[in-house]
Amino acid sequence: MSLREDRILAEIREIISEAQGIDSSQIHLDTQLFDDLGIAGDDADEIFQELDKRFTIDWNNIHLGIHFG
Repeated sequence: MSLREDRILAEIREIISEAQGIDSSQIHLDTQLFDDLGIAGDDADEIFQELDKRFTIDWNNIHLGIHFG
């Protein structure tokens, strides 16, 4: 993993751990928000809003309803 990718992952871990009070060491590239961490609904929305603030994300082909109902 490149240094840039390490920084991005660290920032994503920070966002999730702060929003959910989860130890960042529990968050890995293959961690699934709902299945592994039980994050759904408004909690997931809060995380995605923060991700959107910090990163340029094209959400057009991402269908969150499939994963979060």
